[in-house]
This record gives sequence, C-alpha cells and structure tokens, in this order.
Amino acid sequence: MQTLDEKQVARTWEQTSNLKPEAAREAMHDLARHYPSLLAFVLATTEDLGTAAQSLANVLFFQIARTFTENFDSELPQVSEEVLATLFEENLEALAADADEDEPSTADEPWRAGSGQPHLLRRVLEALFDAPVRPDGVEITEDEIGHLFVVLKTVVDALDDATSAATTPA
Repeated sequence: MQTLDEKQVARTWEQTSNLKPEAAREAMHDLARHYPSLLAFVLATTEDLGTAAQSLANVLFFQIARTFTENFDSELPQVSEEVLATLFEENLEALAADADEDEPSTADEPWRAGSGQPHLLRRVLEALFDAPVRPDGVEITEDEIGHLFVVLKTVVDALDDATSAATTPA
C-alpha cells in the first residue's frame, strides 16, 4: 500500500472516533472475525499490562485496522502469527538499538523510523502520549506506553507489508 497521507489518516481516525457505540462494537466484532490473528496478537502482547493500557491498545488497534480497511481497495490480506512475532521481535530490537545509540535521530521522530506509514504512527503516538491520565484517574505508565507503541507499530508494519505485497504487480 502506498503511504497514507495525513488527510486520509485524519479523516478515517475522525470517522472511527465518531462511531456510535453500537456501530463501533459491531465494527470491532467484524474486525475480530476477519482478522483474528491481529486481534489475538494485540490481546496476547498486552495481557500483562494494566486494564487502562489494555483498553487503549484495543481502541488504537481498532483505529489502525479501520484506517487500513477504509483506505485499501479490497479486503485486507491476512497476517500470520509468525509474521507478527517476527515483526514484534524486530521492533523490540530496533528500539533497544536506538536506546543504545548516542544519536537521537529516530528518538526525535520514532514514527518515521522504519515505517511505511509515518502519519498513522504519529497519530498513534499522539494518542499514547495523551493517554497517561484518564478521566477516572487511572494512569498508564511510561513503560506501558513504550510497550504499546511497539505492539501497535508491529500491527501497522504488518498491515502495511501485507497491503503493499497485495498491490505490487507480479
């Protein structure tokens, strides 16, 4: 898939945010039926986090998946558990490598590092950093935010790779 521009991401993000609860629930169930490995990955990789972080992961997974489904011409290709596990490990290693480097080049703009969807990742990061204190007073820790970023970047990368492969001429 080509890089989604900022307007596409913003439009889809806003449309998804404005869904009525029943429509959002139905759309989430539809995503779970069609892309079980993606949802299972998000659930499994966030099961040890606090309830607030898990809820945020589910909401942002929904936003990401809808952004792809709304801007891709056909049904999204499936992503295997193996691909997700590999991408997750690669993202963890890249994050560790960035933390070890003296140059803050990717730390300044982590959504640009190694992703074909920088506008979508920027939107994810904005949501993560706006989330530490919820209205009910429950906080999401910095460690949880970092973990969520790696999980959600993995989902973005997997969908970007799958849709790019699906649209590449043979």
